[in-house]
Amino acid sequence: MRLTPSALLLGTLISVNGCKGASSGEDSGVDAALGALTVSGTTLDFGQVTLHDTSTRTLSYFNGGAGPLTIFDVQLDDDSMRPHWSVVGGGPSTLESGVGVELTILLTPRTVADPSTKLVILSDDPDAPRAEVSLRAEVVGVPQLRVDAALLDFGAVSLGASAELDIMLANTGSDTLQIQTVGFQSGGQGVFSLSVNPTGSTLAPGAQNGLITVKFAPTGAGSVNERLIVSTNDPETPELGIVLMGAGSPP
Repeated sequence: MRLTPSALLLGTLISVNGCKGASSGEDSGVDAALGALTVSGTTLDFGQVTLHDTSTRTLSYFNGGAGPLTIFDVQLDDDSMRPHWSVVGGGPSTLESGVGVELTILLTPRTVADPSTKLVILSDDPDAPRAEVSLRAEVVGVPQLRVDAALLDFGAVSLGASAELDIMLANTGSDTLQIQTVGFQSGGQGVFSLSVNPTGSTLAPGAQNGLITVKFAPTGAGSVNERLIVSTNDPETPELGIVLMGAGSPP
């Protein structure tokens, strides 16, 4: 496999002048009629890719020889990686001298496991019938917050008494969930407080043990509403609100 500056490889069908091995007149020999596969690189590094997102890179190859080049196949080295990778363009073809192809490589990781593999280009190049390009990426998971209740209703609580209710936080995502803050939108209004506050803790993927305990101790008769705010590193819902309701009643 030969490498060439990427500036020579623009577009899906590329024509390159001055191919290696080309000659004219009676000096042309048998070797000058051979095709030669030239690839724009040996590695495509996708960097960090978020789980289930799609990232795209391009790769080009062309016939740098004087004769035709037959491409037998463009394929992944490991079939088990097919759910993560796809290739647009390329495939079996015959390239005349100086003609090239641009491939689009797409990565959509389905798991957080390492998806790295190789792209293989098979041709009748006598010097490099099998060209390999390493495909590398680091999959980044996504935390996802879920709660078992969107509303806590304490009902009627006698003045001078108190009641407690629990909320359970769960991480249904694929990366660690960081519970950054837990607090009240209006400061608790003097009647709501936290008996158990998980601020600063973390939940591993699949964990369902993020306990919050809210205490309601009315100081006067009548209904009181508040909103509990849970802030995390969940990119879709960085702040989640839970409605709190209660009423003070004479003893």
